Amino acid sequence: MRRTLMAGAAALAGGLALSAPAAADSIAYLKSNDVWIANPDGSGEYQVTRDGNAGLPYIAVSQADDGTIAASRGNSILLLRQNGSVIREIDPPTLRNSYSHAIDGKPIQVAISPDGSRIAYTFVSFEAEGGGADMTRPATGFVDAAGNRLPGNLYNAFPSWVTNTRLLTSGGYLWHVNIHDQGQEVERNWLTDLETDLSDPEVNRQGTRVVAVRGHGANRTIVTYDTVGDVLAGWPSRIGTTAICSIGELDGLSGPSWGTDGNALAWGAPDGIWTMGQAGTCEGAQPRLTIAGGSQPDWGPADVNPGPREEPPPPDRPGPPDQPGPPDQPGPPQRRGGPSAVKPRLAAKAKAAALAKRGLTVRYRCAARCTVKVTVTTDKATARTLKLGRGARLGSASKKARKAGDVAVTVRAGAKLRARLAKLRRATLTVRTVVTPQGARARSFTQRVRVVR
Repeated sequence: MRRTLMAGAAALAGGLALSAPAAADSIAYLKSNDVWIANPDGSGEYQVTRDGNAGLPYIAVSQADDGTIAASRGNSILLLRQNGSVIREIDPPTLRNSYSHAIDGKPIQVAISPDGSRIAYTFVSFEAEGGGADMTRPATGFVDAAGNRLPGNLYNAFPSWVTNTRLLTSGGYLWHVNIHDQGQEVERNWLTDLETDLSDPEVNRQGTRVVAVRGHGANRTIVTYDTVGDVLAGWPSRIGTTAICSIGELDGLSGPSWGTDGNALAWGAPDGIWTMGQAGTCEGAQPRLTIAGGSQPDWGPADVNPGPREEPPPPDRPGPPDQPGPPDQPGPPQRRGGPSAVKPRLAAKAKAAALAKRGLTVRYRCAARCTVKVTVTTDKATARTLKLGRGARLGSASKKARKAGDVAVTVRAGAKLRARLAKLRRATLTVRTVVTPQGARARSFTQRVRVVR
């Protein structure tokens, strides 16, 4: 039996109560360009990040069972603690779309596995079809928590972990909801709706229910189904298209996420994040607007417990001038507020031909063991000239230093790109260097290099 609930703001202006959530649960979400967490009833709201803005917002968020947060911003994936401290910054590897074209740039979707050991991410490209219209071509890949590439290059989007090694993805017609097991080269279709599209799927922890977004535009709904068979480890049966519960219809419904009890549900709408205590059965209290202005909820078992926020160190402040001592005796040392940052060293200007032949070298002096990763991007106009695609990335490289000392990292363009690069008349490159000392948080530097003929 299918039941339909209207979830628009006007239909639920009374804000009926949600059944009490588990005390230790939390929802990670986006709001005002930053990452936030809150209790499932909307209380205890805490702003995790404070550097998001309209020009460089956080655009995707996911949380592991221990509360570790994965979020994408710019071309990076950041692993965060609840208090906002950065565990690691990851530059996700380039993928290939279904046209075998390389795609890179902004990870528009991220999903961290329940144990925090794996991260799925999605890039998107636009390919011109025969009629001249651009078609969206996504690709989903995988890295471990250290940022190392894992096997898998899927041609679908909306990754969602079922277990620590199995996940769902969503694609086009006949590939609406698919199952992929890590280590396998391909994914297999599980669910397809022959009347319209299904996307953004998620299975609850118990493996008993699946939720997805159905339809387009003003006809979008959040639909839930009971599963048949073992979706956690085996191969589940197809379940038809008759939903147990249908929530909507409303343009902008997105990102459904199950509560840890396998019955409560959160999802995004134009006015914020809505929750419902009995979405699996479509009974009990009606949906309610829980977090106004929020989007992309991800419900997890960790409680909201960020602890003290790690504030950045104060800027260097000069102490009093040296005091003269007796003849031939040095005065007391000058006091300082802390060591100044060591910036990467690179040429401010480079000739296009030399850049194409030898690459761009960045040098950094590590005080101890560290990893230095360099990514080189360019502006949109130059990216079009070089045929780089939407990512606008020339390349990246990294090197590990096993002891203190200088590290030299050279980024070289691919063979096909070098000929176009050598012909550049002028351009400006953005060089982003991420230094990760052993046992310490990463630090990033952004510099510019002017390319001349």
